[in-house]
Amino acid sequence: VFPSFTDNYTILRIWQLNEIPGLPQFSKAVYLDGDMLVLQSLDPLCALPELSAAQDLGADRSWTTAAPEFNAGLMVFKPSGDTFDFMMQNAGAVPSTSEG
Repeated sequence: VFPSFTDNYTILRIWQLNEIPGLPQFSKAVYLDGDMLVLQSLDPLCALPELSAAQDLGADRSWTTAAPEFNAGLMVFKPSGDTFDFMMQNAGAVPSTSEG
């Protein structure tokens, strides 16, 4: 793991989207990593529930029988300061399979 990925919770700031002055309030949003190539409309993603994400097809599942891990490079989410606060308060308590 690259040292810069350790304890890096920057992606969680997307839940603070509605707290940016001057932007409209969003009931739902779609997050895409910068290296994704969009080839068709993303509109159908907006019909998905929060939190919807792409399955991490490269994850090592040998250690768990839990639900499949997700790839945070594509997520449907509802911006919420309360959700952001909850995740930040619990970030250290949730193990990371990618050590990031």
